[in-house]
Amino acid sequence: MIKYIALVLGFIAPLALSAQTETTAPPPVPVEVSTNKVKIGGDSYYVHIVQSGQTLYSISRAYGVSQSEIAAANPDIYAELKAGQALKIPVKEQHDDGERYIYHIAKRRETLYSIAKQYNVSQERLLELNPALKDGLKRSQVVLVPRYDTPPAPDTLTYLIHEVQRGEGLYGISRRYSVTPRDIELLNREQLVDGLRPGMQLRIPKPTLQQPEPRTISLDALIKKPTNTFQYDGRAFNVAMLLPFTQPSSAALSDEGSSGKRRSAFTESSLEFYEGFLLALDSVKRLGVSVNLTVHDTKKQPVEVGAIARGGALSNADLIVGPFFVDELLPLAHYATDAGLNIVSPSYNGPTAMPPGTIVINQTFREQFESFVNRLDISPDVNYIVLYDAASTYSTAHRFCDSVLQQKFAPTGVALQRYGHVTNRPSGVAQDSIRRHFDLFKNNVVIIPSEDEPFVAEILGNVYGVISSLTGGSSIVYGPARWMRMKNIPSEYLYKTNLHIYSPFFVDYHQPNVRKFVGDYRETFRAEPSQLSFLGYDLGLYFLTALKTYGAENLREFLSQHQIPSLQMNCVFKLDNRGVLRNVGQIEVQYLRSNETVIANQ
Repeated sequence: MIKYIALVLGFIAPLALSAQTETTAPPPVPVEVSTNKVKIGGDSYYVHIVQSGQTLYSISRAYGVSQSEIAAANPDIYAELKAGQALKIPVKEQHDDGERYIYHIAKRRETLYSIAKQYNVSQERLLELNPALKDGLKRSQVVLVPRYDTPPAPDTLTYLIHEVQRGEGLYGISRRYSVTPRDIELLNREQLVDGLRPGMQLRIPKPTLQQPEPRTISLDALIKKPTNTFQYDGRAFNVAMLLPFTQPSSAALSDEGSSGKRRSAFTESSLEFYEGFLLALDSVKRLGVSVNLTVHDTKKQPVEVGAIARGGALSNADLIVGPFFVDELLPLAHYATDAGLNIVSPSYNGPTAMPPGTIVINQTFREQFESFVNRLDISPDVNYIVLYDAASTYSTAHRFCDSVLQQKFAPTGVALQRYGHVTNRPSGVAQDSIRRHFDLFKNNVVIIPSEDEPFVAEILGNVYGVISSLTGGSSIVYGPARWMRMKNIPSEYLYKTNLHIYSPFFVDYHQPNVRKFVGDYRETFRAEPSQLSFLGYDLGLYFLTALKTYGAENLREFLSQHQIPSLQMNCVFKLDNRGVLRNVGQIEVQYLRSNETVIANQ
């Protein structure tokens, strides 16, 4: 902010000097106000052609616009003001015709209610003068407003005007005027829909006034309406993050960086996740949420995590994020459960059982499969085939998947064909065996519940051969998320089999919000975001807005209701039979035959 002010002053100084020397120079050429207008980016401007002898000072006086406003719209004038140069002169939003009315030009997100409040007139009076408003207010529409000979007395005004400065939050503004953030929200519903921005003109109520109950809470436009009675009062939430920024010398190391020092891969992962979380923190700050973030280095040592907990650093945490690894996470999860604290596991998805109350983001292979089968719509018009590795028939994973499918299909009466594939058979023999399970008159759904890359590569190649030779019917193949990371599967197998991947995470770089995040990340950290960066952002945005909506005490109770747009995941939380809140939401990724990858559904 200091650098910005210095820059502006540096520009204004020469302009002021030119104004002072006008008394000794020849009189400036009179300025005739232009009638030509243009609209750029939704804003209206006069187009003024500079005449020889005219100055910025004389032009600003003629149009009733400050020199700095003209300079902001025409940055090139700092070099030199030249005859014949076309200047954009901002059109003032209110125009006085010298009679009984003001002509107000409607701005983006203004409403009839906000205009009526601004001029202290009734909405009925505005509708009477502007019958077209019955069809709705449109941006840049001219609204006729009755002019009063004298303004209302100061003690009858119901609010003050505050211009938001860079870095200000709703909570800080409310404390300055001795009101609550909720009071400000009530008077600025329309403006605050997209968050707090520098330059925004906020109406601030007088502390003594009794404000009416709101019809909606503006900052919750992004979030589904909660059913609890929690009301955020602007206090700062305490968030603790525990990540392995440093590790013992025996930890796995990455390649040498530009400094010549080798940095642990765990350190890189921690930094990427942390950087994504920081961008989420910036986003929720603009939504009026205050957060005190404390970051702890676990050093990839459970004893370090224990010392942090015993030292009392987490006792007042509204939310604990991390650690990454189960030997650090498990004791901390027990501590958080006993203390009644909210703890989120951002990445662990192993078999170790977490204590009740733990919130788990990632999904194991079995959880992915169960969530996928639960979402599957069973139809008698579809032929369902499940392909197993014959060598895994007696494995626990096979028995689990078969049990889940049996529970889904048995009540429907729809048949499920099972085929145990024997690896290393001649492809012709294998394809003939698989082909006998296909129906030429139905849509064939092929389910392959395996993460074993050699098996997947072989069976998918045989399925590809079968589908390529079919003369009737159509096919869809379903596989788990790990397939997207397999290196030894030819791409034509993915696209030509109409493959659908069910995954808890997927980044679609075509989406505008993803492209914006990538741009912000590059600009802020001078690096490319990894999947952990996306995870840090999504987790931060999801849980910080959940805290604002439900409060720390109600978080786990109402988390299943919380839905907001994210970059790479679709969070849907459900309690398992151990009392752990698990994310069962998935994104379905489809590989099209046109060699495109799309999100089929969420």
